Amino acid sequence: MAESTMSMTVTSGTAVEALLGSLEKLLRELVVHYENLTKLADERVEAIRAASTSRLSACIERENRIIQSVAEIEKRRLAVVGELADRLGGGATHGPQAGGRRSAKRAPEVKVSWIAERVAEPWRARLSALAQRLRELLSTVMQKNERSKVAAEMLGQHMEGLIRQVAARLNHAKTYGRGGKVETGARVVSAVDIRS
Repeated sequence: MAESTMSMTVTSGTAVEALLGSLEKLLRELVVHYENLTKLADERVEAIRAASTSRLSACIERENRIIQSVAEIEKRRLAVVGELADRLGGGATHGPQAGGRRSAKRAPEVKVSWIAERVAEPWRARLSALAQRLRELLSTVMQKNERSKVAAEMLGQHMEGLIRQVAARLNHAKTYGRGGKVETGARVVSAVDIRS
């Protein structure tokens, strides 16, 4: 109960309220970016399936812009979370050791869920919901990226097979290369003079 009372008191400060507002705003921005990455992951798979280099290139360019924005937001989020962790008692150290001294060990990265557990409503519910939504979106993006990887590998294998077939047709000598596959050799030009 003492921790709950302390959380209520700590979150009533205007500095903490401002930090919580900043964190909520950053999390909402991340949710929007990851929703866009989810849509782009689908577009990327379709571009790969269609073997459309122009669509794939445009999709990758948009993804890169979003990822750069996410990286900038993450830097700001880490700063805000660190500041909140310090104010809520989970900052740079693990806490008091025997004798009241703080440990010099660095604490593990503080998660939004840790902060949400230590703040009053309505912040607790809002931050928890945003953290959960972000976890879901990250999982979805990772699954879709894996699908994209598989589609790209399949396309690569298909193209490799086509190249082997063309090479085999053009290889008049039908010789095998070092890899144990029929490879293109020197081009043989043959003709029959039917006029003489």
